[in-house]
Amino acid sequence: MSRVTEIAERSVYAVQPSHAGRQAILTARLFGSREAVRALSGTLRQALQSFGKKSNREAFPNQDGLELGDIGDVLTFGHLLRSSGPTTPPS
Repeated sequence: MSRVTEIAERSVYAVQPSHAGRQAILTARLFGSREAVRALSGTLRQALQSFGKKSNREAFPNQDGLELGDIGDVLTFGHLLRSSGPTTPPS
């Protein structure tokens, strides 16, 4: 039991994590620990931040691709299907 919880209980209050705290707890459980989340967060954060840039909306107004930093432009699977034309199933 944490010191804050002890003080709150003596005063007939309850302590609960904030919304962000609950998300952090859930994420730590999914990855096994907060240390595991920290180990992934540097690389994963950079990858996630590369999505949704304003330049993506300008470069791909129909949401057909993404600009992924150093990687370059990447087309979506939907765009590849649409641009490949009609397909006929094998007989």
